[in-house]
Amino acid sequence: MTEHVDGNFQRLENEVNRLLEVLEQFRTENATLREQAAEARQQIEGLQTRLSEADEEQRQSTERNRQAKERLECLLSRLEAVDS
Repeated sequence: MTEHVDGNFQRLENEVNRLLEVLEQFRTENATLREQAAEARQQIEGLQTRLSEADEEQRQSTERNRQAKERLECLLSRLEAVDS
């Protein structure tokens, strides 16, 4: 009977040790995933900043193009007036 109890206790001890190993693996994996998530968040923030800057540059370029078009149209109308 003592051998049976010792065998059960040994199996239980082995199972607890295995679960502790798995737990440690999960903790390590969790730490790695947290680091990767933090890096991904930083990359996203950087990309959002770059996108905002590109949007602003596009807006400014569109405005410059609009102004140039207006000036050209004004010059063309003045030339047409001279030709008339």
